Amino acid sequence: MTILTSEHAVCVWVPLFPLRCEEARRPELGGRPLGLLAPDDPKRLWQVGPRARRAGVRPGMTVSRAIGLCPALVLLEPDPVYYDERFAGLLLALHDVSPVVEPVELGRAFVGVDGLEGLYGEPGRVMEAIQCGVRNAECGIDTRASTASSASDRTPSIHSACRMPHSGFRLGWGRGKFVSWVAASRARPGSPVVVKAGREGRFLASQ
Repeated sequence: MTILTSEHAVCVWVPLFPLRCEEARRPELGGRPLGLLAPDDPKRLWQVGPRARRAGVRPGMTVSRAIGLCPALVLLEPDPVYYDERFAGLLLALHDVSPVVEPVELGRAFVGVDGLEGLYGEPGRVMEAIQCGVRNAECGIDTRASTASSASDRTPSIHSACRMPHSGFRLGWGRGKFVSWVAASRARPGSPVVVKAGREGRFLASQ
């Protein structure tokens, strides 16, 4: 595992990463209440989709109780190898943006951003590059195959990178991993949270 050596970081967080992997490879499940079985206990749920949650289904709940609450619940068997492969692809895409990437858990990683403003521009443009990397990973695009020679060429177009539905990933920028993680946890899909230098204390106090 890479140890983050950058003072400033962006936390990339894809909530319910394994469940989103299943949705991506099985688009026919769209709009249905989903529950992913626990790898170590198939009688219990590991992750639960939003529609199932609205019916009262929760992670850790037994399958029988979950179906009682939501008869339309679709149960999915976990595929840990597939999730690891997808996460590895995400990390490779992030490495194409920054040489400093530290994975934490499935669906969450920190990207060191010190010095990237000289390559991409202001923090907003760095965020766009990271967003593009995430979407490239979702589409299976190998960004390393088309590395450009100039900074302007390497600034990606996030709209042309992928036309898949929005995955709901969150981005948070801050000084240190803790601040960036809190920022990502407060972000909304498509709306990164940037904690500017000197405002870390005020931001954390407001959470």
